[in-house]
Amino acid sequence: MRILDLGCLEGLYSIGLALHGATVVGIEGREVNFQKAKFAKECLGLNNLEFIQDDVLNLSPEKYGYFDIVLCCGILYHLNVPEVFN
Repeated sequence: MRILDLGCLEGLYSIGLALHGATVVGIEGREVNFQKAKFAKECLGLNNLEFIQDDVLNLSPEKYGYFDIVLCCGILYHLNVPEVFN
């Protein structure tokens, strides 16, 4: 199963899902959160987990591929409404 975690913060859900065997991509926009998530991934040795620092509005199948599940927890209120619908 391939899972995308948008706005993954420090990677809590991404890490938990990867520990259960899923292939996970976590996208986080803030540098400090991204660095913490990467550190946790490396400490746990999770080769099935990738953290990427990017804006979730840059999401496209060409850039990241397709996923079975997409998590979008606690991020919608951070987005500018007109941009979300474009």
